[in-house]
Amino acid sequence: LRWVAVRARELGSLRRGDIAGQPPILTFVGKRRQRRQVAVPEPAMAALQDLTAKLEALAAAAERAAPAEVPRHVRLLQDDAPLFPAVARWGCNAGSARAQEESGLTRQGIAMMLRRRAVVAGIAPGSADFARLHPHGLRHLAAQSADDAGVPLSTIQAVLGHRSLATTGVYVEKRDPSVLTLHVPTVAPGPPKSAAAPRRPAA
Repeated sequence: LRWVAVRARELGSLRRGDIAGQPPILTFVGKRRQRRQVAVPEPAMAALQDLTAKLEALAAAAERAAPAEVPRHVRLLQDDAPLFPAVARWGCNAGSARAQEESGLTRQGIAMMLRRRAVVAGIAPGSADFARLHPHGLRHLAAQSADDAGVPLSTIQAVLGHRSLATTGVYVEKRDPSVLTLHVPTVAPGPPKSAAAPRRPAA
């Protein structure tokens, strides 16, 4: 959930019932058990709906195969099921089926998934870019991208769940020397707007 800059621990603790309303609102329980709510952007919601559709298809197939049992995929669709279950197909260590039903992705599982996706994307292990691919690094990237796009710092603070604006300032701190300048380029003035055409003198 890059668009909401969620902490890895918060991501793993999310339940399907934590999304409600229209437009959809996601409720997090962050540090010090503080709750915060953020809007779910359309790309993120589309991905979640795609996940739900896949789980529903798997559940229907399992019910046809063993109608007397309650398939695991049916349980993963309930409101108290993890929003992001730790499934092996995502490139995570899934563990037991019971663990998938009761807990979501761990920080280690998310980091493992990111590393595997980085290799698929052609980012070489051991490179500087590869080293920056970790859950908290993407949280920083989300904050910096929002700041570059002109999102107010107070909004970024609220989304990240920071108590102090100074903490948010660390996330959006500019370190690239090519952008560290107080000089604001002046825009060359354009030609003055032409007034109404003068009346031609009467003959």
